[in-house]
Amino acid sequence: MSKGFFINFEGIDSSGKKTQASLLANYLRSKGLDVVEMSFPAYDTIFGKHVAAFLRGEYGKKDDMPEIAALLFAIDRYQFKDFIKQNIDKGRIIVCNRYTQSAMAFEGTLCKDKKDFINWLNVVESRLPQPDLIILLDMPTKISMKLITKREKKDYLKDKEKDIFEEDLKYQENVRRTYLEMAKDDKWLIIECFKDEKPKTIEEIHKEIVEKVNYILIKNKILT
Repeated sequence: MSKGFFINFEGIDSSGKKTQASLLANYLRSKGLDVVEMSFPAYDTIFGKHVAAFLRGEYGKKDDMPEIAALLFAIDRYQFKDFIKQNIDKGRIIVCNRYTQSAMAFEGTLCKDKKDFINWLNVVESRLPQPDLIILLDMPTKISMKLITKREKKDYLKDKEKDIFEEDLKYQENVRRTYLEMAKDDKWLIIECFKDEKPKTIEEIHKEIVEKVNYILIKNKILT
């Protein structure tokens, strides 16, 4: 049986995670790999609906409840714990749009004791399978916020255009900074999605991801 592998895409809102995760999944399938795509939050599930309500602001201000918010997101992921593990055990490649690291960056940024919060959340989510590779799509906040205005309306927001994280530009800038701090770990791969203060094309970003992921998968004997 071939070895499974877990790839997770991270980044601030509207940095292109969903698009690039899907492109990579399709590329890996073209190489004969068995790929499972996932995305969090899973808004159509019982627990995901609570996350959606939080993001709409129905549970209060984001600044008031970083631990509660993180636990909501963790429960949403834990409902897929066995599913993820079983697919990895079967030698499949998981390509995910957001995972544990999103909560560390977004909720951690709200805490003065950010390092302690991230350490706590590491323990909370330690029973979940964790990514072998985390791809950070680094996009300047001013660019990503412009891209938000061009995207299709998201169902989970109902009549709102932005969720409580997306409404705060300064907060998004701080989240980006937290991501870059976290990405010093050797499991992370940083992809700069901009050049000369302009976004790179989807094709340019995908090409760079493929080149670097190919090298990593060959090194891990996933690809030959």
